[in-house]
Amino acid sequence: MDGPVDRRPWGPTPRAVPVSRRAIPENLKDVNQPKEPEDATQSTEEQRELQDKLEHQHEDPQGPGLGQSDRNVADESTR
Repeated sequence: MDGPVDRRPWGPTPRAVPVSRRAIPENLKDVNQPKEPEDATQSTEEQRELQDKLEHQHEDPQGPGLGQSDRNVADESTR
């Protein structure tokens, strides 16, 4: 035998997308990079807006039972 035999029943795994060896143009190098604030410990305006939306996503000021939580609702399943 010439070398190790590939005994996987499905054979070698092909790449779904061929890898290009071309250089990345200068104007595309930072396209997918997130904006980094001056101080990385501080959140960006975009992050603050997203966090605010996430914290208040289920609030409806006109909704019924807004003052209720799972702690002050009667549990009728323990009869």
